[in-house]
Amino acid sequence: AGAVEVARLQIAFVRGEDVWKRARALSRSYPERADAVALSIRSLGRAGRVLAARRDRALARRRLTKSDMPAISLALAVVLQEQGELREAAQLGFKAWSSLPEDAGSVEALRFAQTAVGIWLELGNTSGARAIARELTQRMPGSPDAWLLRAQVLVAADAPDFACRSLGRARTLDPDVVLVGSRCEEDPA
Repeated sequence: AGAVEVARLQIAFVRGEDVWKRARALSRSYPERADAVALSIRSLGRAGRVLAARRDRALARRRLTKSDMPAISLALAVVLQEQGELREAAQLGFKAWSSLPEDAGSVEALRFAQTAVGIWLELGNTSGARAIARELTQRMPGSPDAWLLRAQVLVAADAPDFACRSLGRARTLDPDVVLVGSRCEEDPA
């Protein structure tokens, strides 16, 4: 129940519409739906209602299962990033990534890792980003996207030799992979 309503509001949110009131009402109607709660948190953040977004996360911790909480934490991490609260956002993003169940799908794992890595890099902390990228490639060794993300992090960490190795691994899995601006771009995989 509520899947269609959540999908409609997600589309409206992506389009930039102000949906926080409807999203919050939806999350109250379907408190067991992590996607509705995460959307409510993101839309509250966009509306500048960060305290309300924090309250929704706290409420979700009591209502949702442990396996639902990574998505909720990641939603709040993005809100905090958008508000410039990078240190807390990075910690929450790392927590969301670390608590993502091992059986999470590859698309979800990659999305979580990309978001958390982006926050850490924006904070200027490449060690946190490196840890997440390393864990991602351990979790998904057959994913060229995981290796490409690791290469991007290593470029940002000024570790070009390691970045080239990760890029080579990504190209082994998918010859069309490109890392724009890398010094190893012309090297064969």
